[in-house]
Amino acid sequence: MLLILALFLIALSVYYFGINRILGLPPGPPPLPLIGNMLSFQWEIDKVLLDWKAKYGRIFTVWLPYPMVVIGDHKVLQDTVVKNGDVFIAKKIPDQLMDIMCGGLYGLVFEDNSIVKEQRKFALKSLHEIGFGTAAIEDTVYNYAQEIVTRWRKSGDSAVDVTENIMRAVGNIVWAFTFGITLEFDNPILIRFRKLQQELIPYMGGPFMMFLEVFPFLRKFDRIFGSPIKKLTELSDETNDSLRNAMETARKSFNPDNQPISYVEAFLGETKRREEAGMDMGNFHTEQLLFSTASLWGAGFDTTVSVLRICILQAVNNPE
Repeated sequence: MLLILALFLIALSVYYFGINRILGLPPGPPPLPLIGNMLSFQWEIDKVLLDWKAKYGRIFTVWLPYPMVVIGDHKVLQDTVVKNGDVFIAKKIPDQLMDIMCGGLYGLVFEDNSIVKEQRKFALKSLHEIGFGTAAIEDTVYNYAQEIVTRWRKSGDSAVDVTENIMRAVGNIVWAFTFGITLEFDNPILIRFRKLQQELIPYMGGPFMMFLEVFPFLRKFDRIFGSPIKKLTELSDETNDSLRNAMETARKSFNPDNQPISYVEAFLGETKRREEAGMDMGNFHTEQLLFSTASLWGAGFDTTVSVLRICILQAVNNPE
């Protein structure tokens, strides 16, 4: 019995202190069995990661509970992920999260199979054809930028929250490219969407969801943990309902004989083309369209707003 206990403790010690080296991974914080380093993420993630970078170097391994290599250096990131993006495109699929938010593996993220690769390729092609990432968008961006600056100037010497107007401008542009619908600059739906995203993210990346991916049976004990699944479901449903309404508005005005002006119209056009040709519809169906718009909206909206905020902060702190 003592021998078994001793061997168990030795094995546990080897796992705790040497698992990264055994697997050929960069060094990192020692992981606990089954849960890895997930308990550390109950605190401020940015500070935790910076502490680990200072201790283990610019490239280190975190277990959540599966091993994830973190790159904390801009040059290394450029030389690896940016220059060899296809190698890093595959992501671990959070099955439980996708089931709660989407009811399945829909959209343009996480999965790395032929269907999603097809959908990503179609999305990039469609967005390019309607002007995204081309000179055609410059006038639109310029007009919104002028509106933002005009509003800032009206504030005089008062403090300005740059996020609000940037969020409205970016939101309008992304909304138009996604649905072909132009909103008023102050449309409250944009403010509500950003608030929903801010409320969703802590639940999506919180400790409970990390544990749920490893221990799916925890869904039965949602109330014991403060009902995070219920809250995540409610927020997701509200987001999806709004996207579905916009999608249906775009569908009603869709004319297959006209050049598409949005991702939704391009998707509907491809669907109609396949129907008329008697082709297999594949992944071109309503649920995929809905969650593809959610992917585009989520990636294009909040990310762009955050980047622009950082750029303005840098400009303010470095006016030269």
